[in-house]
Amino acid sequence: MISIWNFLLVIGITMYIAVMYKNPTILLLVYMEAAIFVVAAISLLFRRFRCKAQLEVPVGIAERGRESLVKLVVTNRGLFVINRMKALLVVKDYMRGKKKKYWMTLPVVPKGESEYIQMVAFYGTGNYEIILKKLRVYDITGLFPWDIPTRRKS
Repeated sequence: MISIWNFLLVIGITMYIAVMYKNPTILLLVYMEAAIFVVAAISLLFRRFRCKAQLEVPVGIAERGRESLVKLVVTNRGLFVINRMKALLVVKDYMRGKKKKYWMTLPVVPKGESEYIQMVAFYGTGNYEIILKKLRVYDITGLFPWDIPTRRKS
């Protein structure tokens, strides 16, 4: 969200300089910056609705210090490749009342279905629940994120 305000601030400063010096070339630069912002926002809106994710955790015994594999299946039904995406995994331990968050950074997500694997370490034996809390999809430039809320439990 901060990057959106920074981008708008740069557009505002450039507009102020263009008006102050009465320079049409700088004003054209302001129009191009605004056009990039609008195109990025529209593409992000389409990416948000065309991307789905599913969390798969193999059933096993959670032992202290052992790591477990978590598989995240991302389906990109959009027309273009998603260059930057993150997933928030939350591991809850109901016996101890602890919660730990893992940000899973995904590489390029091509069109279609892709599988990504993350190692999750359990900090003791207990009753665990792994939740895919949200997906964070970025636009074409990689500056503006949009969170897709999910409540996928595994």
